[in-house]
Amino acid sequence: MELTRQTSPKRAVIKCKAKIRLLADSIVGLMVMPFDDALFLDLAKTLLCADDLNQRYESQKVAREVEDRFASLLVAMYRRIKTQQQNPIVQQLNALL
Repeated sequence: MELTRQTSPKRAVIKCKAKIRLLADSIVGLMVMPFDDALFLDLAKTLLCADDLNQRYESQKVAREVEDRFASLLVAMYRRIKTQQQNPIVQQLNALL
């Protein structure tokens, strides 16, 4: 009988994977617009409160899949916000503040 070691997804790994993907992204990478670390950390803090990250999984493979899924969500959220910031209408509305 094989012993299984339960493991849980690591928040630091998720943030690292997401940041690497974003910095390598052709749209949101450093060449097009500067990386907004404060925005990234706020999004990560909000997203990484999910219950899925507090669970323990039977295999490391499943925990890594959860990490990848959350990293992808974080990348998508950040990309969407940064892309919308470039919209002229959004810039006009932000100027009103």
